[in-house]
Amino acid sequence: MPPPDEIFLEGLRFTGYHGYFEYERRQGCQFEVDLTLTTSIRAAAASDQLSQTLDYGAVAETVLKANAAASHKLIERLAEGICAAVLRAHPAQAITLTLRKLNPPVQGGATASGVRITRRREDLIE
Repeated sequence: MPPPDEIFLEGLRFTGYHGYFEYERRQGCQFEVDLTLTTSIRAAAASDQLSQTLDYGAVAETVLKANAAASHKLIERLAEGICAAVLRAHPAQAITLTLRKLNPPVQGGATASGVRITRRREDLIE
């Protein structure tokens, strides 16, 4: 069996009102997301039709809506919410998401902190 196909979207940036500290949730922080979606691209490759594949523009909209839907203290929770929203809205078998909080409030001037998670459609809790 050949390895699964993947569609990716990297460097999607947005402002989110998430963070452990109240001022982060009030002022907002910059986030960046990379997504890799596991899906078959065979039908799209044969037809050359967008309707036969994952529309990464629509996926980006789903990510932005998930970000705006609620404020969270932890980026772990935000990452879970984004993965669930994408899997519910788009026909991917799995998603690997890297979520970075840019310029986090830590000593030493880190440029980013974040999480990387992989979730499968069959693991969704309804």
